[in-house]
Amino acid sequence: MRYYNVWAGNPKGWEEDPARCIVATYSRGQWTLFPQCPFKRGQGPDGLYCGNHARMIARGKVPDVPRDTHAR
Repeated sequence: MRYYNVWAGNPKGWEEDPARCIVATYSRGQWTLFPQCPFKRGQGPDGLYCGNHARMIARGKVPDVPRDTHAR
């Protein structure tokens, strides 16, 4: 299980939504620092990415994906 938006003010973070892309995005101007990408997955390696991040990987860029950890 991956956790998103983990920081000192939210030490447990939010659990991964299995329907959404696994990339942690940066949302400027919001209180959430690194939420999970809001687009549905189904493309890229193992079908875990949205179309935007799958194309990013195909171009050789590495998106920010939280480590897969055991349930807390």
